[in-house]
Amino acid sequence: MANIVLVRFNPVIDAIKFTEPFKNWMIDANDTKWAMDSALISLRFPAYLIHFGTFLLVGLIIDYFIHIFKRKQSR
Repeated sequence: MANIVLVRFNPVIDAIKFTEPFKNWMIDANDTKWAMDSALISLRFPAYLIHFGTFLLVGLIIDYFIHIFKRKQSR
């Protein structure tokens, strides 16, 4: 269940999960018995790094906009 949440709620991973060369980096292509059920797809470590990195980047961008908004409010 955790893999479907990781893949579906991250637009970057959802967009590149089955494209080459990212497919072999992120998904265990040798484990084909679970290929039809995305909840059981085996993810590799780079998928978790991409997930963490994209949400870190989005968080930093949101914090930057909040900082700009608060600075304009205090003037």
